[in-house]
Amino acid sequence: MEPEGKIVSVFALQDSKRYGRPEIYADEDKVKVTIFDDLIIDLKPVFDY
Repeated sequence: MEPEGKIVSVFALQDSKRYGRPEIYADEDKVKVTIFDDLIIDLKPVFDY
């Protein structure tokens, strides 16, 4: 997480061996957590805090 730039980099484990390129999300985005089917993180309140 980069609070000043208001971005989050999400790294996902691929093939249980290595991490791929990160997905980049900004302060207005919502991030779906892949290990929990129904968990979505709204970044707006995170960065507004």
